[in-house]
Amino acid sequence: MQDKIEIIKPLIYAIELRDPYTKGHSQRVAKYAVEFAKHLDLSKEVQKDLFYAGLLHDIGKISIPDSILLKPSLLNSKEYEVIKNHTVFSEMMVKKLDPFKYLAKAIRSHHENYDGTGYPDRLKGDEIPFLSRILALADVFDALTTQRIYRRAFTLRESLNIMDNMRSKFFPSLYGKFVEFIEKFGVYEIKENMFEKEEEDKIKALRNSVFFEDILTGLLNKNALLLLIRRANELKMKLSLIELQINDFNILQHSNVSAMDKVVKITSAEIKSLLSVSELKTPSREDVFVFRSGFKYMVMFFENDEVYGKLQKLKEKINSLNLGFTVDYEVLVKDKTMDYNFERVMEYII
Repeated sequence: MQDKIEIIKPLIYAIELRDPYTKGHSQRVAKYAVEFAKHLDLSKEVQKDLFYAGLLHDIGKISIPDSILLKPSLLNSKEYEVIKNHTVFSEMMVKKLDPFKYLAKAIRSHHENYDGTGYPDRLKGDEIPFLSRILALADVFDALTTQRIYRRAFTLRESLNIMDNMRSKFFPSLYGKFVEFIEKFGVYEIKENMFEKEEEDKIKALRNSVFFEDILTGLLNKNALLLLIRRANELKMKLSLIELQINDFNILQHSNVSAMDKVVKITSAEIKSLLSVSELKTPSREDVFVFRSGFKYMVMFFENDEVYGKLQKLKEKINSLNLGFTVDYEVLVKDKTMDYNFERVMEYII
């Protein structure tokens, strides 16, 4: 058994390098599946199969582009179709691993639903392999009880309530027993990481710099804006959003990149200096986040009226320098709690 685990370990490591936000997901799914199998008094052979299948069920995510796998906002229909293919890719990869290829079908079907609404084959009822039925329960429960890039972790009770609302997707003869099992077993936390914290921090920092930062200025970008709107919404924080624009700069007249870069760099440096800009993190009332897209900036903060005075000073300072451009700002949202539709609106604004 140890030899087989050594085969799997580099694959899991590779997945977690791609997506640190799901760190430990495969191990936890395997643990839930095996412990649930013990609860059902299933054979040692079935427990072993569930363990391997749980570890391997998401290896196909290696093939999903970062722009989709790590997207902080809602997936569009085309992106969702791409992400659904991870089950097919997982099956393809497992078929290439001789010791585990007998698990390929079960792994392909771990997102199939009892009511036929799942993917990739829209199987229903008894058409779904037995191992897949258990993997589906473990997979959903772990996804709900762990933090994702776009949301907080739900509590055990919140997770079971959510699963109850979608119980038509789970095998009826297993669902009630799984709830009974989880209420006794609780939420599983992995004691050992697959890589050191220093390595993990480096990976996250690199990924954040590529995916959430504006390359030219180091400010945050649109991806970070959508992520922080969602986090603020979950925390029921009253959000203010101000649009800051560069005016009176004739792009066509100054049609060279270095001139435009200079304008952006000067503006960004003054923003950082006067606004005490926060880095990407879970938002708090002390934070001021600034996002850049072209000649447009968005300033986000939470019930902090001091920011308005700082923006006025920023405007006055830049406009007094006679640099061939001016800045001005407009309050888009003031002290409002957002809903999930607002991030869609923002895609039209920035």
